[in-house]
Amino acid sequence: MRKPLLIICFIFVLLFSFLPIPLNGEDGIYNTFSGFIWCSQPNACIHEAGHKIDHSGGWVSSSPEYQRTIEEMGLSILDDPRENYAALFAFAQGKKENMPEQLHKFYDFELSERLLKWHIQPQ
Repeated sequence: MRKPLLIICFIFVLLFSFLPIPLNGEDGIYNTFSGFIWCSQPNACIHEAGHKIDHSGGWVSSSPEYQRTIEEMGLSILDDPRENYAALFAFAQGKKENMPEQLHKFYDFELSERLLKWHIQPQ
């Protein structure tokens, strides 16, 4: 009886560790452990792709240079730098041409293109 319970618990731990599971009604979520994205709306997909790009770049949003740049531009709109990074990415619709030129170096637009092609189907 104890062994099946342990197996079930182990499976739940694995699922919650690897899968991006929305728990509070979010439209999207990025799992930093597995790198998986789940989203239900295009804008949420872009936002979550922003988190993945931030993470793949070593959490660019936490760098003093990025934080100083967005402060100088008046774009530090959220308290959490990671959320701010993803929000700015989503506001630009994940496109380099929509992003202020001063921020181009902080975003990987090649990765962005691949992620958005995968997560957002053309209308």
